[in-house]
Amino acid sequence: MSDFKVYFQNTNSHFSPAEKVTADDWFDTSYHKSSHSIGSLRYPMVDNGRYQNKHPIYDTHGEIVGYLVDAETQIGYTWRCVYAGAGFWLTHQTFSATMGGGGCNISLIADVGNRLFSSKRRFKLIKSFNFKEHSWTSPDAFKLLEDGCELFVITHHGFCVFETFNKVLKSRNHFQPFVDKYDFTISPKVKILAVVSSFNGTKDPIDGEYRYKNAIWLYNLDTGNLVGEKQLEIDKSVNWYIDFSEDGRKIRVSSNQFTTHFELVSS
Repeated sequence: MSDFKVYFQNTNSHFSPAEKVTADDWFDTSYHKSSHSIGSLRYPMVDNGRYQNKHPIYDTHGEIVGYLVDAETQIGYTWRCVYAGAGFWLTHQTFSATMGGGGCNISLIADVGNRLFSSKRRFKLIKSFNFKEHSWTSPDAFKLLEDGCELFVITHHGFCVFETFNKVLKSRNHFQPFVDKYDFTISPKVKILAVVSSFNGTKDPIDGEYRYKNAIWLYNLDTGNLVGEKQLEIDKSVNWYIDFSEDGRKIRVSSNQFTTHFELVSS
């Protein structure tokens, strides 16, 4: 799919940073009894994947509205959970996957109708998206966008965006290479993801010191495509921070030792 391109221009102009989401705010949740739960239904937390035969689902008043079935075999260990669109979105790993190296899943739990001879609703896993890297079980963001119509997830391996009502994976991209030290943010104006990282440390054969690459990447969250890239002229391992300007037209990357910012130009 074709996409626009973004180029970086050095600038010394004034930089007014956009308000940045704090680390805790990158996570939305619908766990029962959580003080900051969102959505119209609540999902009880599960200790070590030990689901009951009938796992209760609550409304916002703490009343049981139905039960999740087959969770012991289909879900297993459960980490993140948020209610949006068509149902509950979970990051989880089945017991069989933990033994066989089957990666993890982001799955949708939905209401599939009334239980037989009961007024309670029946909930079931209806769709799963598999990720071979285990880091997706504990992402660095699990955040609703577009008033809950989209779910954004990011890890050291990459990111993805789901359409919560249509139950589809809208966009996805694997970071090349895998990033260890990194920071990210989303433009305050449009759905552009910015990532900065130190990566690919290799030992210099002359002095024995490790040299690293440092770069900024920009991604279009609607398509998943890489739309901009900037290599930074620094060969040290750096703990970077990245910010957009309030108008979304500039990027600043900074650390304890370095600070630089760029004007963004599209074509």
